[in-house]
Amino acid sequence: MTKEKIVRKVIEIVFIVRYWVILILMGGLGYLTYYVAHLKESQIRDTVSVFTGGCVVISVFYAFINYEYAQRKFKHDVKTGRDIASFNIAMEWQKEYMTDKANELGRFYRAHKQLLEDGMPRKFQDELDKDENEKAYVALIAVINFLESVSLAVNQGIMDEDFIKGFFGSLFVQEYNRYIGYIEFRRRQKQNPKIWKSFTDLSQKWISCA
Repeated sequence: MTKEKIVRKVIEIVFIVRYWVILILMGGLGYLTYYVAHLKESQIRDTVSVFTGGCVVISVFYAFINYEYAQRKFKHDVKTGRDIASFNIAMEWQKEYMTDKANELGRFYRAHKQLLEDGMPRKFQDELDKDENEKAYVALIAVINFLESVSLAVNQGIMDEDFIKGFFGSLFVQEYNRYIGYIEFRRRQKQNPKIWKSFTDLSQKWISCA
């Protein structure tokens, strides 16, 4: 057991038995009150001073214990929240709506990938704009927006990056490699360099660390 775990365990035990500590202190206070009643005035002043100082020390120590425990509980709750959010978004990707969109986009990409590989994102956009490819256009927006939302959540600490990377890492790299040329074209077209920026930044980070 590491030193940190030992300290955490001690703090948890102290926090659990805090009510017993209060009862003991109250009993000690009652005894001290009885004891003081039989002392001379000069002795009472000295005893009260010691008692007051002791109460201050105990109060500060007890406040620190409560604060430390609350901080650890807060960190644990935050981590649990991130884990739950990460798991939930992974399950969302598995649902019918997203799997249908991913499959639709995959079919369109395979049919027109040469346009992107040859550096012709405008012609790729022209194909997306055709009426018969409306479903593919909706699918592309849905998939990339989904990955952008996940990236934003990771950047804000709402989701656990290690979990998301483990589950979505290969998908991020695949979609980045496929559509980075098209995304840059959309940024130039809309004069907005922030379009899907969280997705591309996170993808680049993971690719560079591979």
